[in-house]
Amino acid sequence: MTDETEPKKKAGTKDKVPTVTRKELAVRVQKATGAKLKDVQTIVLATLTVMNNALKAGEHLRLPPFGAARVVRPADTESGQTMRVALREVKERPKAERPARVKPEKPAKAARPAKAAKPAAKAANPQKAAKAAKTRARRAGAAKQTLAATGEAE
Repeated sequence: MTDETEPKKKAGTKDKVPTVTRKELAVRVQKATGAKLKDVQTIVLATLTVMNNALKAGEHLRLPPFGAARVVRPADTESGQTMRVALREVKERPKAERPARVKPEKPAKAARPAKAAKPAAKAANPQKAAKAAKTRARRAGAAKQTLAATGEAE
C-alpha cells in the first residue's frame, strides 16, 4: 500500500532541492543589509567572480562562516568536465581562543669593541669663537632683563 499524500516519483528522477541562484542570493543580502539591490547585485557578482578566479588559479578559500573551499578536480576543457570543489565547514574562533603569535627570538648581538679616544680637537676658528661669545652674552643679558622685569633679579 502506498500513501496517497505522497506524490508519485518517476523512476530515475531526483528529489527537487531548493536552489539559491545569484539573483536570489542578492535579494537575501539586500534584505539583510538594507542596501540598494542594484549595488548588492554588483557586489555579489564581483565576489563570485573573484572566488571563481581564485579557485581556477589553484588557491584555497577560507571564508568563515561559509567554509573552506579547494579544487578537488580541475576543469578539463577538452572533455567538457567541470571542476569539482570540496567545501568543509569552518567555524571562526573568538579572539580569546586563538593561540597567541610567538615571535621568533633574534640571536644576541655580538659585543662591540670599545671606541678609541677621539684625537684632540683642532684649534677653534677665532671668528666663530668671538661670535659665539657675543651670542651667549646677548642671551644672558636678555635673561637678566626678563628676571628684572618680573622682580626676580638677584
